[in-house]
Amino acid sequence: MKDRILFYFASAILIFFVDSVRSQESSQRNLPSGLQGGEGIKKSPLGVRQQRIKRMIVELEAQFSELARALQKENPEQAEKLVEAFKSSKEMLLEKRMDEITELLDLSKLDSAGEEQKKTIEDVKSLIEFLLKDDEESDRIKEEIK
Repeated sequence: MKDRILFYFASAILIFFVDSVRSQESSQRNLPSGLQGGEGIKKSPLGVRQQRIKRMIVELEAQFSELARALQKENPEQAEKLVEAFKSSKEMLLEKRMDEITELLDLSKLDSAGEEQKKTIEDVKSLIEFLLKDDEESDRIKEEIK
């Protein structure tokens, strides 16, 4: 039971990430262009928020590893899923892409940032679906994501 709770915790964090990015996208539409400062790149509020989301992804990747180790003995199948999700996350270059999105936001390139966010959200959704594959609660959680 504890294993299942931990597993759903990881899924919940991913769902929170998707919701955070979605709310950031709606904020982008309401911002005036011209958030760029004089000489250097001025940090925009959206860029700062994106950095927070990136830190959450980095923490989530670390939790995947920790949770996989904790589950290894009692539930090796779920542990393997978490390891695969961690590998997929690294292959998708989520951390690097988050930095690129932050830079685009700070440069007020909102359209480009929005497009990159959409691609990143789709990749994160695919991670969630992978984690929830063959699970009885997966349909409910997938609906929550949409």
